[in-house]
Amino acid sequence: MIRNHSINTLFTFFALLACIVTASASSRKAEPIDTLLEQFDRKPGLNAARHFFAYMDQEQFMDEPVVFTDATPLDTMKALVWYWAGEWYYAEQDYPLAEKNLLRALELMEYADEKSISDNLAMLGLTCMRQSKYEEALHYMHRCYRLDSESGDPDRMSSSLNMIAGTLLAAGNPEEAEGYILKAINYAKSANTPPPHGRRSSSAWQAR
Repeated sequence: MIRNHSINTLFTFFALLACIVTASASSRKAEPIDTLLEQFDRKPGLNAARHFFAYMDQEQFMDEPVVFTDATPLDTMKALVWYWAGEWYYAEQDYPLAEKNLLRALELMEYADEKSISDNLAMLGLTCMRQSKYEEALHYMHRCYRLDSESGDPDRMSSSLNMIAGTLLAAGNPEEAEGYILKAINYAKSANTPPPHGRRSSSAWQAR
């Protein structure tokens, strides 16, 4: 049993973070992003991708703009558009649409860098968790953690462990979650940063 007060506080905090947000996607009104994504799906290519990300940039949704050239492979464009569509719909709490687009992106990420694949798996895990699909969520999160472990980045390992712990807490398994939280705290100390509350997508994958 954890007795340290600060660890107990973090444990309670992660339990609160893991609470499932209930939202109805069916009542959501159509937005410009829906039209832009539909246009890209209907005719994927450079112009449609640029229009999609121009809107993302206009809405200040991304920290850095995604820039394509005539030499950018179509599969790379598709993967990035669908990944960021997943991020957008997740932020809008439309989790089924987020999951759909993230899965489409993941299928095309065979040659992406491991951080980008890890980011996608992390988002898929969170999206499934929000839909109370805990077994699927843990499947993606454990895959994410394996990739982060191979990178040796303690900040990313702490992040993926926190997600696993949060999902276990949401699923009503605090005993198992406790071990992941403690391990996440140790990695966070190694990185000399507090446990992260989110993940940034890999700029290396965007650059491709």
